[in-house]
Amino acid sequence: RNTRGGVEETLLRLQVPGRAALDLEAVSADVLIDGAGGALSAASVSGDIRATVESSAIKLSTVSGDIQLNAAGARAELQSVSGDIVARGLGEVVKAETVSGDLELDGGPFKSIAAESVSGDLRLLGVRLATGGELRAETLSGEIAVRLGQVPDALVSLQTFSGAVRSDFGTDSANRRKLETTLGSGKGRIELNSFSGDVYLGRQ
Repeated sequence: RNTRGGVEETLLRLQVPGRAALDLEAVSADVLIDGAGGALSAASVSGDIRATVESSAIKLSTVSGDIQLNAAGARAELQSVSGDIVARGLGEVVKAETVSGDLELDGGPFKSIAAESVSGDLRLLGVRLATGGELRAETLSGEIAVRLGQVPDALVSLQTFSGAVRSDFGTDSANRRKLETTLGSGKGRIELNSFSGDVYLGRQ
């Protein structure tokens, strides 16, 4: 404050106890988090968030910024208004949303995974579902590609309004925009829906 003209770039470095809960907010700045083990909540406006953590509960959000997350087995809630989300090694329960950006994630086993995008592609790679787990992915204008790390017991529903449906688990040649099938005992559920884009479900 109270400066005339420009200011030099500033780096604020915080060292905290490894299991401390963190609640971070930034404006016009990037947030980098390394090694945190407690509950984590971080938000940035006009900045990226990059985190490699051991936290079991994570909530990250950006406006005009990307999210990059590495967290083994963590429950996570991720949201970006204008930016991409890349998350690795997640598990349990994950909810990820982008308004204008792509989403890519992997991990498992998941009890529940929900991915949504208004204008962007969804890529879920090497995904594993717990017994009875659910996977739901939806985009308004974008493609959905899901590669399963293991074949689950699940009811499968794939649908697109303007695009094509492809699957390694059988395709109804009479209807290339919709596919319903059952894998194993069908205890879980996989639902992939795109209004304007292709939908693909396959093996890793």
